[in-house]
Amino acid sequence: MAQPTKYQLRDWQQHNDRVIGTASQNREVSQSVRGAAASLTRDTTTQLQKTQREVQNRLTLRIDDIAQRDADLNLAISDTFTEIGMLQNHLDMVRSSRQAKDMPLEIVQSCLDWRKERVSIDVVRDDVERSLGAEQTLIEQIQNTLDRRADDCREQLRLLRAAHHQLEADERDKTAAVNIDRSCRSLDTTSHELGRHLGATSANPRSVEVADWDGYTGDNIQKSRQEIASSKALREALDAYLKESADALNQQCNATDDAFNVRLAETSDAKTLDEQNLSKTRGEISDQDLTIKGLNTTITDQNAPLAMAETRLSKRTYRPNVELVHDPVEDVLVKEAQDIESAVESLRVNLSEAEAAQRGLVRAENALIDDINTKMQSLSVDNRCMQRRQQFKYRTPVSPA
Repeated sequence: MAQPTKYQLRDWQQHNDRVIGTASQNREVSQSVRGAAASLTRDTTTQLQKTQREVQNRLTLRIDDIAQRDADLNLAISDTFTEIGMLQNHLDMVRSSRQAKDMPLEIVQSCLDWRKERVSIDVVRDDVERSLGAEQTLIEQIQNTLDRRADDCREQLRLLRAAHHQLEADERDKTAAVNIDRSCRSLDTTSHELGRHLGATSANPRSVEVADWDGYTGDNIQKSRQEIASSKALREALDAYLKESADALNQQCNATDDAFNVRLAETSDAKTLDEQNLSKTRGEISDQDLTIKGLNTTITDQNAPLAMAETRLSKRTYRPNVELVHDPVEDVLVKEAQDIESAVESLRVNLSEAEAAQRGLVRAENALIDDINTKMQSLSVDNRCMQRRQQFKYRTPVSPA
């Protein structure tokens, strides 16, 4: 067995000094590390507490910011929803007004068709026909304009609903975000849901800047306000046009009614004048009948005196010999016969004139009867039109104030 190495005393002393020095150095290093650790621990705890307070403050401020923006969005949503309802009411009003024009247009067309039943000289292009044509044109123009206004309303409603949908989507995101941040603010170091999430500190490529976040919501609100303003302007224009068109249509309807009343009065006056003339003509026909009968009787009555005069003259030709003289009696008899023949001829001429006048009177009577029937047909047609128009007036919708 080998003998252990023998060290010198100075080696022993050096070894002890070295061990003690090393231990002393290690203690100093340890003390320095412990001091640094204690200081770092204090600093870390202080900084962590400060940071946690900062996080809590930042979360609170962020929650307040989101809540404020959420309130702004809710107000904009409410305003947009209200405007959608008001514009929808106007669209319904435009549709109702458009539909209400179907009946007056049908009535105008019926009147134009009915007036084709007029006959003879009464088939004229009068003020009534011109007014009905103007009324028909006006109604069709109003219908076309209301159709365009309805399209404008539907398009504006689409834009409002799109803005409203965007606001609601933004508000839902804000609600989700504020709930998440409130949940984060409520966490503490003893919460059960704490856990490590690797990569949580890495920048999220989908994240946006605060200015962009605020601008996004501001743009949505501004867009809704612009659509609300456009909708209000459209509603005001609709109110103005509905009143304007209703006034124009009422004015034209009144003008047409006035034309009908004037035409009815003219036709009625013409019919009355025809009837008066018919009465006078029939009276004249009756008088002329009596005259013709009187003339015929007078002519017939001349036959006997003429025959008697001619008989006397004939009989006196049989006087004998010298008794056949041309005496005053013969002269008187000849004159009597000639006078009677002349009178009969004059009476026949007068009778011919009377009969011609009678025929003229009959033709005039027939013409008056035909014209009266024509006027009666025209009056019937126009009165039917007026009755139909009066029925419509009770159903005319009231224009917006």
